[in-house]
Amino acid sequence: MNRQYVDRSKNRLSRAGLLSAVVLFGLIASFTTTTAKPPLVPELKAPANGSTIDENFPKFAWSSSIGAVAYDLQVADNSDFVYPIVEKYWYEDTVYDSSLIPNGTYYWRVGAWGPGEGEWSGWSAANKFAITGPYEVPSEFPDIRSAITVIPYSAAGEVLVAPDTYIGYGNSNLWQFSSRSVQLRSSGGPASTIIDCGDSSRGLYFDSNTGAGTSVEGFTIRNATGYGGTGGAIDCEGASVTINNCVIE
Repeated sequence: MNRQYVDRSKNRLSRAGLLSAVVLFGLIASFTTTTAKPPLVPELKAPANGSTIDENFPKFAWSSSIGAVAYDLQVADNSDFVYPIVEKYWYEDTVYDSSLIPNGTYYWRVGAWGPGEGEWSGWSAANKFAITGPYEVPSEFPDIRSAITVIPYSAAGEVLVAPDTYIGYGNSNLWQFSSRSVQLRSSGGPASTIIDCGDSSRGLYFDSNTGAGTSVEGFTIRNATGYGGTGGAIDCEGASVTINNCVIE
């Protein structure tokens, strides 16, 4: 819930801290109320300021603020936090496991809410961090296609595939190299990392828009079928691609 729309004023005495007067049976009784203090600004823990991580599903952690009942979290690719890519409002924990964040440079900040209306700590100073390293299959992504497509258009990225036999839609007819510079490689080499097309589709396709520096290394591609007489395992049409240590069966 976005904290700015929460209204608790109907269930709370005024916290203005002013002298009040109550008329009861013709007598005037006076009392003062105490202005509540907002919670302290949280301390950001991880990712640390200036750090570089290789996790595309990062965990954000910050200190618990005395008096806080919830927190707001923002993550953005700019220090002004215009159009944040992560926004959590009225979040009641101090650790947040994020969804996918692609490689890049980011900023994050947290603020704390107290139990009273308007008891807001303000935003913390922002931490800056970078995400690098490969997109990993299958530990981060279930198939090769989903790892390739997370790389933004006109950007470069590495997809690292663990040893296994990969079958099905997400692992064959891989044409998503277009407009991306992709380094697709296996961690175990062609003997243990196999793309099996099941005699129903081609393996890899590269068109004239394939990004510069695209490469494939360390796969066996088997049981591939070409379209219209074109290549079955690897089809290059006007593309410049580096192929290393691959086996076609």
